Amino acid sequence: MRTSLSGVGEPHPARVARMEAHKYRGAKHPDMFIRELFQSILDMPGKFADVAMHDPLGALMLAVGSVFVLLSVGYFTLLTLGSIADLFTPEPGGRPRQPGQ
Repeated sequence: MRTSLSGVGEPHPARVARMEAHKYRGAKHPDMFIRELFQSILDMPGKFADVAMHDPLGALMLAVGSVFVLLSVGYFTLLTLGSIADLFTPEPGGRPRQPGQ
């Protein structure tokens, strides 16, 4: 700590900048972040149920959104598994595929 002319201790400017940056980063330990993430995942069904029970339009929007997300995730999974299977299947002539063909 340096002292100013008034004799009062002031932190170094670089230390102040680090403390300010650290304050805005959400200074939590990574284990706490993971625990909070999993806890929020476990809390979501209850929160979704509250939204769905609030009014019929909310329930309809939740159902349509869920179907939309499930269909898109399912299609992406299908594409990914197909491309992985394509890597390991030989051509009809028996030769393995070459990159770019």
